[in-house]
Amino acid sequence: MSSVQLKQDLGKHSFWTPHFATSPSREIKAAKSITERANANEDVLQENFLRVLIVTPTREFALYVAGHLKEAAKFTNIKVVPIVGGMSTEKQERLLKHRPEIVVGTPGRLWEFMSGGDEHLVE
Repeated sequence: MSSVQLKQDLGKHSFWTPHFATSPSREIKAAKSITERANANEDVLQENFLRVLIVTPTREFALYVAGHLKEAAKFTNIKVVPIVGGMSTEKQERLLKHRPEIVVGTPGRLWEFMSGGDEHLVE
């Protein structure tokens, strides 16, 4: 599937806008955009529904992006959680049970949780 087709498929939902960002500043802008749209379309969005999933190639970059997003979201009720290898899976499971709106992770750890059937990531 091409990235254009993926964007078209994901763009069918009025509450979902795919953002393929390559820098933390773009992720922050994307998070702000989603927050603004969420506030305008609260009836469309379900409470505690995963709104953003950011996949980064490395653990360090995931923690960096998550840190910046947490800083950008500190005056909102948006929760940002990093899901990466090298950290306790039990702690990350507890963090996911709080149903954060933004999850930043690495492919391996996200795959592990999704394969394990984590309901917040799978739904």
